[in-house]
Amino acid sequence: MRKFLVWFFSLVGKDADAMKNAILCLHIEHQKAQKAIDTARVRLSKVKEQKLQHIGDLKRHTLEKTTAAVDRMHSKATAEEADIDQKYNEAKEKVSEKKRIANDLKCKAGDLAVVLSKNKNKKILLCDIETMANLAWVWGIYEQNVIAKEKEWHMLSFAYKWLDEKKTYVRTLPDYPGYAKNKECDKALVSDLWKLFNEADVIIAHNGDSFDIKKSNARFIANGLPPPSPYKTIDTKLVARRYFKFDSNKLDTLGEMLGLGRKLQTGGFDLWLGCARGDKKSWKKMAVYNLQDVRLLEKVYLKLRAWMNNHPVVDFDAVCKCGSNDVELRGPYRTKKRFGKRFQCKQCGAWGHTFENGKQKN
Repeated sequence: MRKFLVWFFSLVGKDADAMKNAILCLHIEHQKAQKAIDTARVRLSKVKEQKLQHIGDLKRHTLEKTTAAVDRMHSKATAEEADIDQKYNEAKEKVSEKKRIANDLKCKAGDLAVVLSKNKNKKILLCDIETMANLAWVWGIYEQNVIAKEKEWHMLSFAYKWLDEKKTYVRTLPDYPGYAKNKECDKALVSDLWKLFNEADVIIAHNGDSFDIKKSNARFIANGLPPPSPYKTIDTKLVARRYFKFDSNKLDTLGEMLGLGRKLQTGGFDLWLGCARGDKKSWKKMAVYNLQDVRLLEKVYLKLRAWMNNHPVVDFDAVCKCGSNDVELRGPYRTKKRFGKRFQCKQCGAWGHTFENGKQKN
């Protein structure tokens, strides 16, 4: 610019034409400069547009990339979530299956524990039944032969008690819903008795081997019931007959002689006739009579137990047959082939012996 001014002022001093030419040149140069400026502005505008377009393209491309990445991440997350749900459901099914298996094993373990408990500590049932007489036609009233039998006997009631429990129970025909329609149908009563027999390991009854057990079996098969599970029996009447010489082996006599109590007086066959007619007082008295028989039976059994040499084992872990381990050693016990120790139970007074393998023998 400085050079231009020097050149311009040098020309002014010469002449006017030169000045005009100089101004014309300046105008031309100005136009050129303006054109250059406009061109530069256009180029700058184009550059700006291109940059803005490029920036827009970059933004759009970036947005598309971001959207695609988000879509991919969402799809991946959805797939992972579905996979997690599937694995969770599979794990849940496995846990349920394991719980089911555990419950099955628990039930089996419980059943096994019941079986082992039953095998270890045997369940002893004290029982007494009452039956109705047969109804028949006869010509006379003393030692007569039966002309024709009108009705078969049936069971009236039974009382029972588990040896290790305190409560005594009784069941009579009026206890069941079908009694109002048929006063002689004993199927429900007999079914309950069968369940007790099926659960018991040892059944105790007075004159049971000849009466209670066989009579019960007769009603079981008559009502379509299968044999109950095997059990041992203790007949206190046979025990009294085998080990003692009482004037009478009846339960009432034994209870009186041993100071344990007596049976309830029934008043004779009128009580059975009252039950046959459906008299409530007669049924109530029959239930009390039946209960007293079982309570007296338990006392007589416990009194005789120490004398019984063939008493069933009731607890395999116990030394004495009564289930007690409180015994006093009373010297050695020998056989031809074995050696052991003799003991007396402090609880029931029974004598017994053990061999070297630990097994007891009362």
